Amino acid sequence: MFKTDINHWLQQFDHPFFHWFFEGISAIGTVTVLVLVVYAIIMGAHFKKGFGVVNIFFYVIMVTIFCKHLIDYPRPMAVDASLNSFDRPIGQNLTNIQPKGFFELFSDNLLVKIRRSKAAREGFPSGHTSLITALTLGAALVFRRRWIWYLGAGLIPLMMLSRMYLARHYLGDVLGGFTIGVVVSLIVYKGWKVANNVPESSWAHRLFFLSALALLILSPWLQAFPTGTFIGLNLGYVILASTGRLPVLSSHWQPRVYSILVFAVSAFITTYISRRLGLATYSLVSALVFTGFALASFLSAAFVCIKLGWWSQPTPPPLSDNKV
Repeated sequence: MFKTDINHWLQQFDHPFFHWFFEGISAIGTVTVLVLVVYAIIMGAHFKKGFGVVNIFFYVIMVTIFCKHLIDYPRPMAVDASLNSFDRPIGQNLTNIQPKGFFELFSDNLLVKIRRSKAAREGFPSGHTSLITALTLGAALVFRRRWIWYLGAGLIPLMMLSRMYLARHYLGDVLGGFTIGVVVSLIVYKGWKVANNVPESSWAHRLFFLSALALLILSPWLQAFPTGTFIGLNLGYVILASTGRLPVLSSHWQPRVYSILVFAVSAFITTYISRRLGLATYSLVSALVFTGFALASFLSAAFVCIKLGWWSQPTPPPLSDNKV
């Protein structure tokens, strides 16, 4: 699973179209694109269910980042200099000491050589694969739409092929990403389903979203920006849910599009500012700062949407006039 044979086999189909096509598929799996899709689901499809997808998506991100940092395996182009890296930096030729058997792992000798150099690392698991799996599987589970299952069945294999064709990942990397995406998505979905069946104002419901705060314990191993963004979004949801009256999206498509744009602009501004602070990538303080920015971005955008009438809140049921 950690040999470059499959990468070479895929790259034998050397044509500009394949390069263009697989680069496009890989672009779909970037964090920026997928986060925008997640925001669109929250603001354009269903607010409450959208946050179910948010939690599935971000927990998969957290597990993926943690595994990448912990395992720190090389990428194919760092081991096999004969691969086409498509203008990306390549490493030294270490094919003579790469795994020989299908289930064989990297030797300590190879890992030491890679980690002492500036070669491409943190290859396992494939983040593109795990995230596209989380998004499509999470959305299919939460929204129960058949077409989403079909979309995932097409996109996930294409993403796996694209990452191997472009020499960014081994077969073992993409299989690991797919496994993490499926397992974590199913676990988080089970938790969200339980929380979804109780009132939004109850502690049982809020506890599911507040549990993301536990990720701060792992701040030395989790990147601060996605961690803080995830926690900030969940805190914003909890604040709105504490009223027991979550926003209801408009039945018209125009206000939904406006809501998506407001949230995108708000997120861009706060992200731009926070990124210019020069905070450490792995730090508790950085994670807390990013949490504050994400929370402020979410609540300010929500305030705008409510004030402009793009969102509404359900009218609470009237109090009963039972007489003793």
